[in-house]
Amino acid sequence: MKMSKILSRSSCSRNIFVIILLFVMVLAACNPMEKEWNRAIKENTVEGYDTFMANYPDSKYLQEARNRKAMLLPNVVLQQIDKSVIHTSANVYGIPEKVKTEAGVLLAEFLTKGGWITGLNAYFYLDNRGARGDEVIKVTYADDLGTSTAKEKNIPFADSTSYTVKVTITFESNVSWMAASYGSSRSNTVTIILPTGKKDSFATRIPSWEGSISGIEITEN
Repeated sequence: MKMSKILSRSSCSRNIFVIILLFVMVLAACNPMEKEWNRAIKENTVEGYDTFMANYPDSKYLQEARNRKAMLLPNVVLQQIDKSVIHTSANVYGIPEKVKTEAGVLLAEFLTKGGWITGLNAYFYLDNRGARGDEVIKVTYADDLGTSTAKEKNIPFADSTSYTVKVTITFESNVSWMAASYGSSRSNTVTIILPTGKKDSFATRIPSWEGSISGIEITEN
């Protein structure tokens, strides 16, 4: 008889637990915040977490939503630089020397020797969103006659820092700036490509022989 009562109480306890669990599940299913949170997790997109945080700024899941969003963002991004107006200075030989934006941001400098052009440096600017780790940055160089080279550089990034990337292009032979008078100039484009596929370019038209990427340097700002 005692054993029967014990079993009956145990069965009753289990039933109560199941009922409570079902009740909690029903409440969660009826809660629009819970439904949207579960949807955001399932989709796992920046837009989904942004929508959830905008709709429920006081949610208990707010910090987790921020953390999940951060994991989806790229470590390194291009700085937004206004290039709508640029200025080019020249040296004593009349050769372009430096190219800057209206705000004074250096975009490129031409490498010269006397009245000869030997290459150019192109500058790109990056921001780190606050994560540590290595990123593989790709750089390409091309001109309108089909010359094309590419290099990759593995760069370790620290916390919350901005960076300057200098890409050096060296021409096979020195070219006189006067060659421009004879239609010998060609377009030269240097492009940086981030792991996310985002890219930035510097393009100019100068007299040059075939060139190649001879160096990639990165410095913390």
